[in-house]
Amino acid sequence: MVTTGQPRRRVDLDNLKVALVAGVITMHAVLTYADAGDWFYQEKDLGEAATILVLLPGLVGALFAMGLFFLVAGLFSAPSLERKGPGRFAADRVVRLGLPVVAYIVVMTPLVNALVAYQTEDLHRRVLPFVRHLVTHLDTGPVWFVAVLLLFSLGYAAARSVAPRRDRPSGPLRRRHLVALGVGIAVMSFVLRLQFSMDSHQVMNLHVFQWPQHLALFAFGVLSAERGWLDEVPDHVRRACGRVAVAAIVALPVVMALGGAFAEDADADAFSGGWHWESLATAAIEGALAVSGSIWLLGWFARRWDHQGPLGLAAARAAYGAFLLQTPVLVGAALLLRPLDVAPELKLLVLVPVAVIGSFVLSGLVIRAWTAVRPPPGRPDQPRASAISAMRVKRASTPGVW
Repeated sequence: MVTTGQPRRRVDLDNLKVALVAGVITMHAVLTYADAGDWFYQEKDLGEAATILVLLPGLVGALFAMGLFFLVAGLFSAPSLERKGPGRFAADRVVRLGLPVVAYIVVMTPLVNALVAYQTEDLHRRVLPFVRHLVTHLDTGPVWFVAVLLLFSLGYAAARSVAPRRDRPSGPLRRRHLVALGVGIAVMSFVLRLQFSMDSHQVMNLHVFQWPQHLALFAFGVLSAERGWLDEVPDHVRRACGRVAVAAIVALPVVMALGGAFAEDADADAFSGGWHWESLATAAIEGALAVSGSIWLLGWFARRWDHQGPLGLAAARAAYGAFLLQTPVLVGAALLLRPLDVAPELKLLVLVPVAVIGSFVLSGLVIRAWTAVRPPPGRPDQPRASAISAMRVKRASTPGVW
C-alpha cells in the first residue's frame, strides 16, 4: 500500500529499468543497420537473415517494452504523489520530464540531424528547408516516451486533486483483472488504429497508435501501487502470465507468416491498422503480451534480481540520463564506424556495447559533475558541498523519475 513515509527502495525495479533502457538502446542500434523503422542515422545494409534474426526479438519487445516502462512509471508515481500532493507532484514532473522534451526539440534533434547531414553530405537538406522541416515536425526523438509520460502524470495529478484516493481495503490481484486489462488494450488498440496506424507520424512523434497500451498500463501501475497488488507478484499469477506470454510470442511469427509478412513483396500495412484480420490479430497479441509479459518480468526480477552491488546502483542512478543521452552517443559512434569497410553485422556487434556502455557512463559523469557543484538539500546558506559529500547525499535519496 502507498504510505506517506519514505518508500522502500525497490532494487528489482531499479534493475528492471536498467535492462529496459539497455534494450531500447540496443534496438536503436539495430535500426541503424536494419532496413526497418526510423532512426536519426541509418545505413540499412544488414543482410536479410541477420535482419530477421535481430528484428523478430525487437518486434516482440516493441509490442510491450514501452508499456512496461509506463507500468513501472505508474508504480513510482503513486507514492510520489502521495508524499508531495498533486500540485507539487505536477510541478516536479514538469521540470523532470518537460525540460528534457524541450531540450530535445530545440537543441538535441536539430544538432544530431545537422551532424548526420554534414557527415553524410546530404546535400538536399539545405539550410532553410532543413530548418523548416525541424520546426514543422517538432521531433521529440526517443523522448516521445517522456513527453507522453508527462501528459499522463499531469492527468493523474488532476484526477487525484479532484478525487483523492480513499483508504479502503481492496482485494488481491486476480487473473480476471489481468484478462480485462489485456482485452481492453487489444480492443482499444484495434479501434484506434483504424485512424492512427502503427509507425505512422503524429504531432511530436508521440506514438498515439500505442496509447491504449501505455495509458492502461500506467493506470494499472498507479492502482497496483495504491492497492499493493504488485508489491509481490503471486507465484500462480506469475506462472500463468509466463505461459500466456510464451503463447503470444509463438503466435506472432505464425500470424506474420499467414499474413505474408515474410514474402518478398510483403506489405506491413495490413498489420499496422485498418479493417484487416492481421491488424486485429496483432492487437490481440499485443494485449496479451503487454499484460502477461510485463507481469511475468516484474515477478521474475523480484525473485531473481532483487540484489544490487555498487555497479548496479550506479547503473540504476544513471538509467534515466542514459535514456536521454543515447542519441548523441549512439549516432556519434555509428558515424565513427561508417568509414570502416567491414560487414554491417560486425559494426552492429561493436555498436551495441559501445552505445549501451557509453550512454550509461556519460550519464554517470553528468550526475557526478552535477552533484559535485550542487549544494546539499536544506542547507542553502552553507558553502557548496564537496563532490564526496554531495554524492553521499544523492545516494541516500530515492530513485529517479521512474
